[in-house]
Amino acid sequence: MCKFVVHQLPMTHIASVLARFGNVREAATKIGRPPSVIQYWRTTGRIPATAMGQVLDAARRHEIAVDPAELIPGASDAPTHGAAA
Repeated sequence: MCKFVVHQLPMTHIASVLARFGNVREAATKIGRPPSVIQYWRTTGRIPATAMGQVLDAARRHEIAVDPAELIPGASDAPTHGAAA
């Protein structure tokens, strides 16, 4: 008898943003991209810069809260101007 161990990877930050749009198909419909593209973004944890505007427009149209900074890798880790060192 074979037993498989399933390891669940932690959800990437981008995956959590995309989850606000619903499942992969729902997100694809709302954003206007194929489901395979949405799944790729979720898996890699990155949305290409050329698609960020499309994601933000879809979020506005569907009243989904998405801060543009959430789409930029490492933006939440970057120091802000005027922050004490």
